[in-house]
Amino acid sequence: WDLARHMPKVTIANRGETYDVEANATLLNGVRAGDGRFRSYCDMQAMCGTYCIMVVAGEISKADRREQSFIDGWGFHQASRLACLARVLSDVTVISCDTEGFDPERCVAAYDTALAEIGSESVTSEGAGNVQNK
Repeated sequence: WDLARHMPKVTIANRGETYDVEANATLLNGVRAGDGRFRSYCDMQAMCGTYCIMVVAGEISKADRREQSFIDGWGFHQASRLACLARVLSDVTVISCDTEGFDPERCVAAYDTALAEIGSESVTSEGAGNVQNK
């Protein structure tokens, strides 16, 4: 039994990094457990936005009311999530907004590039495409 074969993979497309993570771990904790990095200012309180990611493909937990209110309030792209709250349910591909300097145009360009590379459909506010919010 090879445990690593059954662990979801998190790919940060705009960094070229992939991590095996425990199922149901937050994306942030899973990446950090694999020695990955994310900047942190609020100590995982979902208040600073430095953990902002854009989900390109895969299955993650549904945003709770608190997370959704921050995403909406900040005016983030509809595919945006907070890595400190999003739980990994299956293999997932994301864009790190930190890597793009939190520049909305650069983030969307990186998202579009990753989307084209995997041949996925765009994410809608209803969670369509290959991203499933459960």
